[in-house]
Amino acid sequence: MRYGEWLRRSDVPIARLTNEIITAAMDGHEVQKARMRGAIVELRSMLPCSRAESAATLEPKNGGAGM
Repeated sequence: MRYGEWLRRSDVPIARLTNEIITAAMDGHEVQKARMRGAIVELRSMLPCSRAESAATLEPKNGGAGM
């Protein structure tokens, strides 16, 4: 029996299986995002100045205009 024939005769609905895989992947992604947010907070706390202060020092003094 070919794979395509087996797939058509299979009792497992492919759409449901695919939805379950996508849902599990999205859940895993959300967990990774939460871990990354925690790591970013920890790294920012190690910086000597706040984010606003560091952003202000990176902005050009002349408003970004050329010579």
